[in-house]
Amino acid sequence: MSYQSSNHPEKESLIQQRDALSKLLDVTCRLASVQDRDDILQMVTTEVCEALDCERATLFLVDENKKELYTYLSTQLEIKEIRLPFDYGISGWVACNRKIANIPHPHTDARWDSEVDRKTGFETKNILAAPVVSVHDNRLLGVLQLLNKRQNKTFDSFDEQLIEAFAAHAGTALERAYLQQRAMKAQELQAAIQLSQRVQSGFLPRQLPHIPGYDVARWWQPAESVGGDYYDLIPLPDGQTGLVMADVAGHGFAPSLLMASVHAMLRVIATNESDPGRILSLLSKSMASDLSEYGFVTIIIVALNSSEHSFTYANAGHAPALFFHRDEQKMEDLSSGGLPIGFDATHQYQTYDAIKLQPGDTIALATDGLVEQKNSQGEMFSKTRFENILKEVCCQPPSQMIEETQQALSTFSGSNNAQDDITMLLLERCDST
Repeated sequence: MSYQSSNHPEKESLIQQRDALSKLLDVTCRLASVQDRDDILQMVTTEVCEALDCERATLFLVDENKKELYTYLSTQLEIKEIRLPFDYGISGWVACNRKIANIPHPHTDARWDSEVDRKTGFETKNILAAPVVSVHDNRLLGVLQLLNKRQNKTFDSFDEQLIEAFAAHAGTALERAYLQQRAMKAQELQAAIQLSQRVQSGFLPRQLPHIPGYDVARWWQPAESVGGDYYDLIPLPDGQTGLVMADVAGHGFAPSLLMASVHAMLRVIATNESDPGRILSLLSKSMASDLSEYGFVTIIIVALNSSEHSFTYANAGHAPALFFHRDEQKMEDLSSGGLPIGFDATHQYQTYDAIKLQPGDTIALATDGLVEQKNSQGEMFSKTRFENILKEVCCQPPSQMIEETQQALSTFSGSNNAQDDITMLLLERCDST
């Protein structure tokens, strides 16, 4: 917006102010319907430059991680990006003090850095800068900086009021754009989590197999973030049934995808192998390349011989894994074993000697999401509480044991949401067998 000389300077000044206010009103109305951050920045820098009749407008944004100001868009700027320490130069002073700076002679100001002019080939004659602040939480979003008032003028008090108004409207529009962007990302993330959970649940048994003389129950509760819990009951080639409980380390989408690989590989290995230790050794070797990138898997495999009422097992660092002798009121820990899969591809896993199951005896497998769930004081639910529940309800069927565990966990954790998947698999020898 360039104005010609006039014989009536006061009238010309009023016309300029009227046009500038009209431009501000127009930008305010247009910003209300703009949702894209790039469009907001482009509109503000272009329109404020015209409204205040200056050569250049730059909007520095705040990089909170690096504690820097950087240019995202600038009218007629030849280089793509300039980064400045948060407390450096005129813009840094504005950012730190949250005040307007009107510098008619920057070369005599100690805060001025001439290095930017040297890099761009631009000659700065005067500066007007204002902070851009969130109206929601007073968080600094950036600094709006104007350079070189045209017609050899300097910025005046009316210009200060105008840039303050532009900065305020820019802050409102940017905050709205940030909030909308966060909402969209949250929706996209939630949709991705739900999809991944559906994929994850698709690899879990839809129906539990019927095992004569035994009662089986399971509980799988996915956390808000995607985890890597996995359980299964698989037929073994010698007629035994394999009970599997596994936990892929980490959260996000990679563990759930890796869990799918564990599921597929186990099924392949179990078509020809019944020994739990051999199954884990072969799984460790076959998963070595995948796990070298993503981490490790804890897993226990129990081979149930339902006709002999006995089981063997092998454990690759998984807990909790318990065996409860009801008549003796004795709890046996099955968590001893080898390394989690992914630590050493050559590790050979041991199959422990057969253990007899008497009527009422229970095998209880779970993931650490159960015992590590915390209450509001930061205390964990713990394996001890889990063991006590199993002892207290040992005369109930497995489904009732799970309900009692759910109730106890809910009472313990209160309003604290589960931070990890919770999975349980219980198998009990029926009294009538």
